[in-house]
Amino acid sequence: MDSILFKIQDTVIDYANVISNITHVDVEVMDTNFRRVAGTGIFENRINENMENESFIYQKVLDSGEIMIVHNPRVDDICKDCPTKDACAETFEISAPIKLEGETIGVIGMMSNDEKTKDVITESLDDYLGLLNQISDFIATKAYEFGDLERLMETVTALEDVSKHVEQGVLIIDRDDKLININNSAKKQLGINDNQLREIVKITDTGDSIENADEYVIQIGDNHYTIIGNVVNLKKYNNRVRKIVIFSHLNQIVSEINKNQSLIYPLAIENIIGISEETDRLRREILKVSKSKSTVMITGESGTGKEMVATAIWKSSDREDQSFVAVNCGAIPEPLLESELFGYVKGAFTGADDKGRIGKFELANNGIIFLDEIGDMPLYLQVKLLRVLQEKEIT
Repeated sequence: MDSILFKIQDTVIDYANVISNITHVDVEVMDTNFRRVAGTGIFENRINENMENESFIYQKVLDSGEIMIVHNPRVDDICKDCPTKDACAETFEISAPIKLEGETIGVIGMMSNDEKTKDVITESLDDYLGLLNQISDFIATKAYEFGDLERLMETVTALEDVSKHVEQGVLIIDRDDKLININNSAKKQLGINDNQLREIVKITDTGDSIENADEYVIQIGDNHYTIIGNVVNLKKYNNRVRKIVIFSHLNQIVSEINKNQSLIYPLAIENIIGISEETDRLRREILKVSKSKSTVMITGESGTGKEMVATAIWKSSDREDQSFVAVNCGAIPEPLLESELFGYVKGAFTGADDKGRIGKFELANNGIIFLDEIGDMPLYLQVKLLRVLQEKEIT
């Protein structure tokens, strides 16, 4: 497996050249695979060679994690067991570990091949040691940044694999608030594509909520989208990925609410069974009004299937892929009916949800709302409802 120093080889070579140009000595860098990752001077043409048989001192540095200085190669005690000491042409050598999070990931060496250069290094040894340590730290920093990027990509890849298989929309945002991944569901729901990647994302909590989800306005570049879902903050757990936005299609949320709050069984017109003239006329009327944008009044005794007719109108209309929201006005206490229909902001009244709540009309936007037992609605609310039906807006 390639070492992290080899993965940032161009940067390592640049740093080796910098220190060589400043000190006028030869510099080389070896990784944990004994590969010469960088080299200057006599080592420049030997980059990427295996150094296992010529890195006696470097291997000791790898093992100890300590700086080693050889004042007299071939003669010093540290060299006595070196199998290639007799062929060594160096007159002085400094070898320093390159450490990443406490682990030695390589060695950077500075050496002279003549007595004049050795004297220059020896006279200013502390300065040379300081420079070598600084370059070692610079290389380690770049290695950390690259490793951080690799960890990000591993995390993103894992999240991408998971997000591909979920129905919810998923947006992954990095620590710079840039969009780095969009799953297919999010693309479909928001009408966006991969061209939005790397755009700045701004998230605004509107303060409204429904069930266990909150309403947010998401700005991606210059475009704004309203979603209902959750924002997971990963700042404490991941250095790169900052937030994951998970949201469901409004229709799915409404469907879940309807399952929990009323027994709605959406029926298409073909599910209305009967051969009488009245039933045929009912089916014709349903088809007729389903193509209209007008408000429809359904009358009939309790238990005659008004809700069935409402869902048949919905399934026959061009809004069948939009929300269907049913509200039994007679089953909701009068003091709560207005907030249930039109929603409220946080703190609107005693006992109100501290985040506010989305009303049924807002949930039904672009779809159909069915108000059952509307005759039980208070007169002041009927006046407000009339304005909604006439003006097509809530104030």
